[in-house]
Amino acid sequence: MEEALALPAKWEADAAEGTQQAQIEHHAAETELRTAQLREQPARIDAAAQDAEDYARLSPRGAPSAA
Repeated sequence: MEEALALPAKWEADAAEGTQQAQIEHHAAETELRTAQLREQPARIDAAAQDAEDYARLSPRGAPSAA
């Protein structure tokens, strides 16, 4: 009888441990994603700057005025 009562407590402890492990894994995945985003950021900034330069060079509005 005692063994039958101990099982739900063990299941509860196992579930809590599983939840904690899932939270740890989720946090690690979020950290990896954020790290990857930060690594890509300089390349995105450079690409945006290049796009702006290209637009200014090719756009009639970006051309120097003849006045």
